[in-house]
Amino acid sequence: FKLLVPNLPRVLENPRDLEARGKMLLGAAFAGMAIENSMLGAAHAAANPLTAHFGVVHGQAVGIMLPAVIRFNALDATARAAYEALGLTVAELIARIESLLTLAQVPRSLAEFGIPRREIFKLAEEAAKQWTAGFNPRSVGVEEFVGLYEAAFEPRA
Repeated sequence: FKLLVPNLPRVLENPRDLEARGKMLLGAAFAGMAIENSMLGAAHAAANPLTAHFGVVHGQAVGIMLPAVIRFNALDATARAAYEALGLTVAELIARIESLLTLAQVPRSLAEFGIPRREIFKLAEEAAKQWTAGFNPRSVGVEEFVGLYEAAFEPRA
């Protein structure tokens, strides 16, 4: 995170910045190792149906769900401690993620991806069946995914 956050804007502004790209590669490698150890969670579980049914690029789908999932998981003491280990409050972490999504020109809400609200329950049912949902810090089922998708329909700050 500490490699990716400062270097993503640099790469987006100047794709030929080899130092920033190298730090992004290293950050991506560390993120991959973290994924293998954490086995993902609700953001990925919610992203998979968005990709499967609406063709949303997986990284964008994870990104659009991430602020809502961070907020949801912040009620878990272990997740909150992990967020704070970054030196950020939950609100600051969400703001940082949202600013990166904006910089990367990721649509601001699920509505901007062209996803109809009437699909929320179907998406939530499928997300709850994803194996990655079982590794989320807080228990997440259909009802919780409905709330996460509803939050992702609200344009981010």
